[in-house]
Amino acid sequence: MGSVASDAAEQMRVFEDTVAAGVNAIGISCNDPTACEDPINKAVAAGIPVMTWDSDSPDSQRFTYLGVDNYQGGKAAAELLVKFMGEEGKVALLTGVPGAFNLEERIRGFKDVVAAYPASRS
Repeated sequence: MGSVASDAAEQMRVFEDTVAAGVNAIGISCNDPTACEDPINKAVAAGIPVMTWDSDSPDSQRFTYLGVDNYQGGKAAAELLVKFMGEEGKVALLTGVPGAFNLEERIRGFKDVVAAYPASRS
């Protein structure tokens, strides 16, 4: 269940509807880690265990996060690209739905590495 866009408000509406439906547990990939905190904490207070996956809300009361360090993943992708293409050239970065925190972190990591190679441009 979820919205088709990276819309934190819509994601929280769906999340709250899910809690109201009386589910036994929730797994969520948070579009916005801060926006997820209060709804996650309310679900946990209501006795519903919540885990995050792919994109975390580390300051919430979720019981675990399953995923990778997205910033480091973006860096690793750029480092591999530079290794195989060389230090000069045009780079295209194709992404998913802009605005999702996990995606934005991967983009940030990628751009940070590519910035060290001024002969390449994106």
